[in-house]
Amino acid sequence: MKEIIKLILGRLGLHRTVVEELTSTKLRKKYKALGIDIGMYSYGCFDLGRIGRNTTIGRYCSFSSTARILTRNHGTNFLSTTPYLFVDNLSFEAPGKIDYVKCVLEDDVWMGHGAIVLPGCTFIGRGAIIGAGSVVTKSVDPYTIVGGNPARNIRKRFLPETIVEIERLRWWEWDLERLQYEAKHNIDMVLSPDTYFNQV
Repeated sequence: MKEIIKLILGRLGLHRTVVEELTSTKLRKKYKALGIDIGMYSYGCFDLGRIGRNTTIGRYCSFSSTARILTRNHGTNFLSTTPYLFVDNLSFEAPGKIDYVKCVLEDDVWMGHGAIVLPGCTFIGRGAIIGAGSVVTKSVDPYTIVGGNPARNIRKRFLPETIVEIERLRWWEWDLERLQYEAKHNIDMVLSPDTYFNQV
């Protein structure tokens, strides 16, 4: 079955490698045409079965292979929740319409194993971490770690002063070479930003 899926994706031009996911502008154009806008150097989010239409994903985002973003629900107020009532082309023209909700994930968001974002969440801020198994029902503030079902704030990733410095640095706008350079030459900043930015 996996080979058949790979063959179909290959014919659609959607089969990819990790390197392509990180750097391919061609792949990003194809997904954008399908309603999913993915920033450079993000990976794990090139999957139409897991990432809903009308989703914008920033740069340097990391997705577990089981993380999902749902941008449309079933018709909970309809006579039935069957998609036959709101999805055209299943067998007849659907009488109802359920729009895809816009969901924006800023840069450097990490979606852990089995994490699910439901249509009630329209925004996940820069640097946020969605813990494994979390069910996100509302928006998440930048640099916040959330977890649970429903997902709740656990803590901020960094001190407030560090967040100010990171926002000033705007590292997510760097290309891969610059990030690699900084990782080699400014290792304290890269691996311990709270310590680096708050030295006396």
